[in-house]
Amino acid sequence: MNEAFIFDMDGVLLDSESLYDKCWLLACKEFDVDEKEALALRMACLGKTEGECIKALEKKFASKKDFNAEAFYKRTDDLALDSDCPPKPFAKEVLELLSAKKIPFCLATSSNRDSAKKMLKGAGLLSFFNKDNSLCADDYENMPSKPKPDIYLAACKKISFLPQRSYAVEDSPAGIESAVTAGLKAIMIPDRLEPNDFCLRKAWKILPTLKDLL
Repeated sequence: MNEAFIFDMDGVLLDSESLYDKCWLLACKEFDVDEKEALALRMACLGKTEGECIKALEKKFASKKDFNAEAFYKRTDDLALDSDCPPKPFAKEVLELLSAKKIPFCLATSSNRDSAKKMLKGAGLLSFFNKDNSLCADDYENMPSKPKPDIYLAACKKISFLPQRSYAVEDSPAGIESAVTAGLKAIMIPDRLEPNDFCLRKAWKILPTLKDLL
């Protein structure tokens, strides 16, 4: 099989979204900001880079003069990194199968490398990835976030596979748009966000769980 798989991390390999919800709620109490507004913003920031999330926080809570968006975001990250994030069901089995069949795969995440390594280690998945088959937000300066195609084009280049010979496994509409625009066959396994019209029209497959990918 002369094809490769490229995986998003949060919501695909890691059950991190519910963990980050709890961390944002804890940070809201510490920073005295409205929980509903903060969680709504978090949903809007799914798949965005750290810098983009901080800018969105600054804009959202601009009227709160003592609010430090960067400190808030760092606190949510610290809280998450202090907790073990469970893998999504069948994540390990999928990666083991690809490894056994010698099918190339790569990680493409908007998380920074240090954060991604710690989260993957806590989930028991770090052994499947190294610098040769993973792409993180801080690997390239000013990497545009999804739905821009840049991260998938860079991931394909990293593992020396044409986009047309690669599958992207994603959980969000922004991720699907990123992969499709880059020329990959996009497989959506929804987590928090349901498929939108673009996903329904353009995704190669929409599957219920990683088990169906096996």
